[in-house]
Amino acid sequence: MENWNELVTSHGNYQDLCTAAVQGNDEQLRLHLRGGIDPNFQPQDTNALFKAIRAGQLTSVKILIQNGADPCIKEVSSGMNAQEIARHEGQTDIEDYINMMMRYM
Repeated sequence: MENWNELVTSHGNYQDLCTAAVQGNDEQLRLHLRGGIDPNFQPQDTNALFKAIRAGQLTSVKILIQNGADPCIKEVSSGMNAQEIARHEGQTDIEDYINMMMRYM
């Protein structure tokens, strides 16, 4: 089994990706995704998409999904997928966007 440092290294700088997503820093978010960070990586029971949803960052959510984040996977800590988290958090614009994207998946 890989240790934490190997996981983080193999998936780029996951924490910086999450920070950019939560803060709505689109330029940094795109930079980390182009650098090869897996947007579905869940080392601590959640991922950047779920964090962006909770932060109400619609643009970050769009960028993540357009770059491979899967809104259908379930967050380990809550057992909810992206649509369910958006609904639970009252993020209706994000929920509407995710619903639209899931129709094409």
